[in-house]
Amino acid sequence: MFCGKCGAENLDGVTFCKECGAPLNGSGSTKQKASRPTASQNNRRNKKVGILAVAVAAIVVIVLLFALLGGRSYKAAVEQYVDIQYTGNMGELVDLVPDEVWDHLLARDGYDEEDLNIMLAETTELVQDQLEDFDEHFGADWEVSYQILSAEDVDAEELAGLQERYEALGVDVSKAKTVEVEVTIQGSKSETSDTMDISVMKSGRSWYLDVQQLGGLF
Repeated sequence: MFCGKCGAENLDGVTFCKECGAPLNGSGSTKQKASRPTASQNNRRNKKVGILAVAVAAIVVIVLLFALLGGRSYKAAVEQYVDIQYTGNMGELVDLVPDEVWDHLLARDGYDEEDLNIMLAETTELVQDQLEDFDEHFGADWEVSYQILSAEDVDAEELAGLQERYEALGVDVSKAKTVEVEVTIQGSKSETSDTMDISVMKSGRSWYLDVQQLGGLF
C-alpha cells in the first residue's frame, strides 16, 4: 500500500504511514498514482507552455520590428539633408519631402514626375560641379562631419500655423523642431566649421524637411 501523501510504500493493513504518519485508508495506492501527473498530462502541459513561449516570442519580434522599422527619426532626416548638400545627390531629396507636397508643386507648375526626375538630375550635376571647387580649397581628401547642437520643439502657435498650411496639402503634421547643426569641412589644405538651423516636421511615423518657407510653396 502506498501513502497518498508522501508516496511511501507501507504494509497492507497498516493504519498510518511509517514515513509521514498520514492515515491510510486502503486507497492510498490510487491516491498516490493520481497525485503524479501522467505522461499524457505532462505532454499537454509542455505543449501549452511551448505555445505560450512561441506567442511571447512573436510579440517580442513584432515590438522590435516596430522599433527598428518605425519610420525615420528627426536625427536621420537631418543627417540625410546634410549629406545631400555635400554630395549633391538631389535625388535623395524626394524622400525628405512628403509626397503630397511634391504633388502640389508639380500640379501647380504643370509638371509631372518625369519632369521632376529630370530637374533633380540637372540640379545634382550643377551642385556636384560646384563641389569640385572644394578640392582646390580644402584638398582632394576633404570630408564633412556634423553634430547636433540642439533640437527644440516649435512653440504651440507656430506648430498650429504650420499644421494649417500643410493640412491644405493633405499632410498631417504632429510635431516640428528646429535643429541647430554644426557642420565641419576638413581637408589637408584647410578646415572650416559653421552652424545652420534645419527645420523638420513629423508626419505619420517619419520626419521630413519643413519646406514651408520656400518661396511660393503655398
